[in-house]
Amino acid sequence: MELRRDLLLAIGTLIIINMAVAFGAIGLFTRMSPAIDRILARNVESIEAAGDLLNVLAITESGNPVPDKAKHRYEMALQRAAQNAVEPGEETLVNRIRDYSDGALSGNGRDTKRVVDAIEDLIRLNRAAMNREHAEARRLGLAGIWTVVFVATFSFAIGVVTIRRIRTRILDPIGELNDVLSAVNRGDPFRRCHVPETSAEVRNIFRLVNELLDRLAAKH
Repeated sequence: MELRRDLLLAIGTLIIINMAVAFGAIGLFTRMSPAIDRILARNVESIEAAGDLLNVLAITESGNPVPDKAKHRYEMALQRAAQNAVEPGEETLVNRIRDYSDGALSGNGRDTKRVVDAIEDLIRLNRAAMNREHAEARRLGLAGIWTVVFVATFSFAIGVVTIRRIRTRILDPIGELNDVLSAVNRGDPFRRCHVPETSAEVRNIFRLVNELLDRLAAKH
């Protein structure tokens, strides 16, 4: 039946579009989440470890060895930096820090400068990686926003077309049938059903109603 098909098609289309919007938004935000997690889990941890390394070297007087307690803190920070060395070039910088750490912890000024330079490079590298991840997260966010806007606009347009189709093929014919039967009930013998833009089933109903009204009018 055309009428049944029209209703199912209209409702099904709206449901599919709304599901597409929902799952599309979920997919985009799911892609954004790992980018944010990487910033927090890797780069921030590496920068914090680098900051601890600098703090240990900063509290030690120039030319003096680092105290054992601070040395342990330094070694733990270096281990954290090594565990988070996942960016390109980061492992090389961690190895450079490790190579000169003994001299720096012993108070060697030249080795201390080398370690500090490597730590600063490590911080810059992770900040650059954070900026890239942040840019990617923003790009995904903007893409998600515009995708949702586009699909929502498309859904709105489809909804308008669907509502118009339901009105012209279902609601208007029902209203026409109601008006015709009401007019005949009030004594108008000439009123007949006529809505050209409708389904075959409704046209057949109109034809049968009109034939019935013609026979009733002929009897009178």
